[in-house]
Amino acid sequence: VVIGAGLIGLKAAESLHHRGVKVTVVELANRVMAAVLDTDAGAIVQGALEKAGVNIITEDTVEEILGDNMGLVNGVKLKSGEALDCDAVIVAIGVIPNAGFAKESGVEVNRGIIVDDHMRTNLPDIYAAGDVTEGPDYLNGGKRVMPIWPNAYIQGKIAGFNMAGVDREFKGGLAVNSIELFGVPVVTAGLSNTESDDLEVLSSVEGDTYRKIVLRGSMVVGAVMVGNIDRAGLITGLIRDRIDVSNMRDRLLANDFGYIDFPVELRKERLGVS
Repeated sequence: VVIGAGLIGLKAAESLHHRGVKVTVVELANRVMAAVLDTDAGAIVQGALEKAGVNIITEDTVEEILGDNMGLVNGVKLKSGEALDCDAVIVAIGVIPNAGFAKESGVEVNRGIIVDDHMRTNLPDIYAAGDVTEGPDYLNGGKRVMPIWPNAYIQGKIAGFNMAGVDREFKGGLAVNSIELFGVPVVTAGLSNTESDDLEVLSSVEGDTYRKIVLRGSMVVGAVMVGNIDRAGLITGLIRDRIDVSNMRDRLLANDFGYIDFPVELRKERLGVS
């Protein structure tokens, strides 16, 4: 039994399935990868898992892990009352920064170690970077924990420069995830599953292919691609560079969307053409 249908839980389920293990995933939300996927995208991914033979239980959670008199796991009891036999339980329900050690030193800690746009903590000459930090958010301007590899290595580089006396500023973390489950590629970026009055959603569903673009005014601030991720890099670039897409918004979901849709001057800049 895998508790949690996020990125880690589903990859664990896939790996176990490929080793011939019968797997059941239990998820409290009403769909898999609920933190980054909406209902349509989640349904496609869940369908691929179930087609492969992974059992998915949603809107339920494990209330108790059961064991025998030898201390070995032999089942779980769900909140719904259902009992499942199992030989092992994997818990994959979130990431908590291991920042407890810093509190005793006087470093400011919330969920993670608080850092500014130079990766400085509240103490002189003390810097932090990576999964343990709670740093600037590129899209919302606040601070958040963002435990992903690209964010970690960029923060580490920025911290290194500033520790060596070279001024460098971290523009903020951008949540980008890329995963493939049973042959179905998925890419999410930015505000991929956020509801707000200032956000507009463009989406299309064609069989097992789903595309979604989230706009705030004339800027792309989020995206989801399932099944066909060919244009993921372009869309993520639009988010990172805060490009005005007013003149190409009707093309953002097109299968052949590309640099040809960019304004001439922007296209020349991206292609290095004078």
